Parts: sequence; structure tokens; C-alpha cells
Amino acid sequence: MKKIKDKTILITGGTGFIGSHLFQELDEHCNVLILSRSKKNRKKNRITADITDKSELLKSLKKIEIDVVFHNAGYTVTPEHTNSLDYISINSVGTKNLLELCRQKNIPQVIYGSTMEVFGEPHYNPVNEIHPKLPESWYGISKLMGEHFCREYSMNYGIRTTILRYSYVYGPRLPDFRVIHRFISQAVKNDPLTVYNRGKSSTDYIYVKDVVTANILAAEQTTARCEDFNIGSGTETTVEDLARVVINLVGAGKLQNITNEKQSITRFAFDISKAREKLKFNPIFSLREGLQEQINYMITSK
Repeated sequence: MKKIKDKTILITGGTGFIGSHLFQELDEHCNVLILSRSKKNRKKNRITADITDKSELLKSLKKIEIDVVFHNAGYTVTPEHTNSLDYISINSVGTKNLLELCRQKNIPQVIYGSTMEVFGEPHYNPVNEIHPKLPESWYGISKLMGEHFCREYSMNYGIRTTILRYSYVYGPRLPDFRVIHRFISQAVKNDPLTVYNRGKSSTDYIYVKDVVTANILAAEQTTARCEDFNIGSGTETTVEDLARVVINLVGAGKLQNITNEKQSITRFAFDISKAREKLKFNPIFSLREGLQEQINYMITSK
């Protein structure tokens, strides 16, 4: 934290899942501002603007000097999403607008929160940074476009951009439609934990506090113009194993398999060796430790 201590930080999406944890960690050490399009709960450190509106964005931040931007605002995958073009307008065009703001205001550094979904279905495992990027969802496509804009503004205007591709992030305040939240809720009620195709699909689950650490480490890098890093736990976990850990920690619930021929079995393992080497990033939360914190949060916040 020494290199960014006392600096003025802007967090886009600072009221969201990852952004709120980042704000919580940085607020005691830096002058932290939150950019949000919500006009509710106006506070001294809250700036209201929509990143899809370039003129509004520039106007709202015109008189504020900023050292580092953590860009985590975005339109993510939800059960209710209906307009696929929202991904492009918010995640892609919104990112370009933010980078243009940085160019005009000479903001030197941007940390961009991207996603494992830019890779699409893995051609090989574990997936490293040079793996082909063939996203299969609007979300993945829009976030990859944001990555390209980061490279453009880095190469042409000298902004230090760092791309962090998160794996499956979980922890307190995780949206309730995500599978980990659902599993914990089912176990607490002693309901069956429903898994598809015997839970053989796998991915990399990373605790949100480790993601916050990765962001801070990235902000402390002051040499490279544009770098991309996979940010995960480095451990591949099946859905079945995830459910069994939740059942064990809660002390209730049981597995219930649902055969779904339309849902294929997928595997995703993340290679985080580049982040370990260059960012000195070493995730410290095991799956059990992270899940226990989320379970405690969900039980006590009821």
C-alpha cells in the first residue's frame, strides 16, 4: 500500500460487489472517490455520472485531480438481462469514455477489471494469458473490447493500463443468483443442493479479498505500459466439490443431481503464474476459508 498511500483514487462501480470491497480496503489509506450512476445515498466521496455519457462523465470530474482509476463498473450477466446491446454500451463504450477522460485529464494509471469469459471455451488447460480469446457471450465480447481500448490508449497516449482477468469471484455481498450464494442458502435451510450432470464441470473460484489484493498490487506497478494478468486462486474445483465443502461447513444439506442433457460438462483451470511472478500475487484464502467468511456474512446479515 506504500506506493499508492494518500493518492486520490477513483473507483468506478464502487457500490458493486468487487468495487465495494476495494473501497473498504483503500478508504483508510487513500483519498477514495466512488463513481456511480445511482443518485441515491449521495455522500461526500460519491460522484454521480453515467460512463455511457461522455459529456456527463467529463463534467462531473472536471475539477478533480485523480492519480489512479480502478475500473470495475460494468453490466454483468444476470437472469433478468434482456438487451444484449447494453453490454456493448456500458462495458465497451463506457470503458472507452473513461479512458478518454483519463487522456484529457492526464490521469496516468487505469486498472481494468476484466473476466475469464474473454477466452470462451478453453482450447487447453490451464488457461494462460496467450490463450486464444474467442468469447461466446455478449458479456465476454464487451469486456474484450474494453481490453482492446485499454491497449489503444496505452500505446497511443501513454496511459499505464493493467488488465486483470478475474476468474469466478465470490465473497460477502455476492449477488444472490450466483451458484455459491444459492448453495449456501440451500444448505442453511437444509434443502438439497442441486447440481447438474453430477457437478463434474469445474472452474477457478477466487475469494474477493484476494481480488482486492491483486488490484492494489497492480496499482503499485509503475513501469509497464500495458499488461494483462489472469487473477484466480490457481486451483481448479468441480461444482460437486464446491457443494460438498458448503455442506460440510454449514453442517446441513445434501447433494441432489439433476440430469440436463442440454448443459454440457465444461472445464476451466486458470494459470496465474504470470501474476505470481510480476505482481507478486499470491492468493491467501483457501476455498474453505473464503466460503466460511461468506457463510458467516450471509447468516449474520439476515
